[in-house]
Amino acid sequence: MFRRSVRLPFFHQFTKKFHDARLAQEAKDDAAEEVYNNNRRGRNEGGSPLDYYLKRHSALNPSAVTSKFGLKVTDMKEVPRSVLFVPCHKEKALSKIQQIGNDVDLVILDLEDSVPPESKQTARLLLHQFVKQGGLALTSSQGGGGGSERESSNTTKKKQKCRAIVRINSLRTDATNGILDLEAVMGLGPSIEGVAVPKVELGDEVALADYLQPGGTGTEVTHQVWAFFETPRSILDADKICSTNFYQYGVMGLNDLSTEMGYPLRGEEKGAAILPTSMGRVQHYYAMSSVVTACRANGVIPLDGVFNDPTDKIGFRAELAECRSFGFDGKTLIHPAQVADCNSAFTPTPTEVRWAERVVQCVENAGRGVAVLDGKMIEELHARQAAKVLARRPVVHEDTQSTSKNSV
Repeated sequence: MFRRSVRLPFFHQFTKKFHDARLAQEAKDDAAEEVYNNNRRGRNEGGSPLDYYLKRHSALNPSAVTSKFGLKVTDMKEVPRSVLFVPCHKEKALSKIQQIGNDVDLVILDLEDSVPPESKQTARLLLHQFVKQGGLALTSSQGGGGGSERESSNTTKKKQKCRAIVRINSLRTDATNGILDLEAVMGLGPSIEGVAVPKVELGDEVALADYLQPGGTGTEVTHQVWAFFETPRSILDADKICSTNFYQYGVMGLNDLSTEMGYPLRGEEKGAAILPTSMGRVQHYYAMSSVVTACRANGVIPLDGVFNDPTDKIGFRAELAECRSFGFDGKTLIHPAQVADCNSAFTPTPTEVRWAERVVQCVENAGRGVAVLDGKMIEELHARQAAKVLARRPVVHEDTQSTSKNSV
């Protein structure tokens, strides 16, 4: 049903592409090193230090100058605060999307870790059936039960459809299911927004491009692509992965990374996230900072990984505060009970909105002069922060606005 055609040497093609991509990257690194060495020996072609830097940077990353894929997320209103995993092999879990679709910003229809090996094919069939039969469509009467404290039902714009992406199986660790998943995703068309790639590593974009760019390199990408950073190699290569301009979102996958690194899984105690020297995430600070920095440097949206205990409210709220302090724009979730707190954490408070509005007004009034607010100088960076806050403020529903006007 999902496969375009049977291509027997397909796995060999994937293996060869991964191998060729790695060789190509090594060649670029060698070229950059040669440029650097020539510069140190004084045998470069001359020019300013900036010229040398640009040459070396282009040798390391040709796509830094010209984006090959585009499809960047430029509007903060499109960035999800809460991203909920939903296993595709459970019909009951899929049916609950109708209940929570107006509360959660986006769902990940999962074909990977939450689905046991014997249920992979069933999950693909249920996914196709659920999406094609309009399972993501919402009505005005649905939702409203899991909004945040800052967002009552009259301050949240109702959605006609639940936003969704699909997480496929890894093309490196489970190529068979990974390829079948991609075939299934392409059969869903624009009903879903994107594809989540687990255990991403440099070179995966080469194989994925065959599906996500069916017209060949340089043509329009059919879906957004989310990269899950779950391996030590992906952390070390985070900047190179993000600079391919293939991915729009970068997501932390700390459970798998803990296993790879030999860390104990956290969440054994209540309030574990507030114990930074024991059961917290201090061992992941390097990885988290590396991914956020790589994302920011390349125009990719960083999202935090899951919190494993939905009953631990104290620990979850502490981790949300930590998440924001690291610069993440949202968080992935494993349970609907986590949606409200997550939305609240990433929704500007009325105080923050008022501050942002004052900053914007202050900058506008100052024109080209120095902007001063409450005795403090306002710089361009404050204006950028204010714009981000205003972009994520709650949107008043049109029906509520009209009702308020009539009551007056």
